[in-house]
Amino acid sequence: MSEQKKPAAYWIRATYCAMGIAVAALLYYDVVKSQQAPTVVPPPSEHEWRSLRAGIKADERTLATAILMQRQHWRYVMPRPKCPQAAWGNTDKRTTWWIGYWHQTATNRCSSKTPELEDQAYHGDGLGRGRWRRGGSPRAPSKLQWLLSEKGGVKPRD
Repeated sequence: MSEQKKPAAYWIRATYCAMGIAVAALLYYDVVKSQQAPTVVPPPSEHEWRSLRAGIKADERTLATAILMQRQHWRYVMPRPKCPQAAWGNTDKRTTWWIGYWHQTATNRCSSKTPELEDQAYHGDGLGRGRWRRGGSPRAPSKLQWLLSEKGGVKPRD
């Protein structure tokens, strides 16, 4: 009998709709690298769905990543303009912006880059904590940044 290769993750979905976001209730099984028994992550609770920011449609992988990062207390702080002339989409290099960054509320750690999954935990680069910078407006946020932020920004790019 030939041994079948198992993918790293299995997704079981059931359609679920909350707060105007078409979402999927996910049951996520992750097979650890050492080939031990799979780690079962329970499906998101209604509170977890409601704590994600509404207003966009996201694919299942993005939603699952957002839920897992949220469980590890990661939030995104959106960039913000310093003055009214520094509006989203304004490419005027003379405007000043507060740089967006990732913040882990449990440990108060920050990251300038999106935290990456490593040994079943999301780890940032240790840099971050916003600062003012000159230049045109930043790019539109990603869907993951939007879901894990509380306010500000423009709708994500598709």
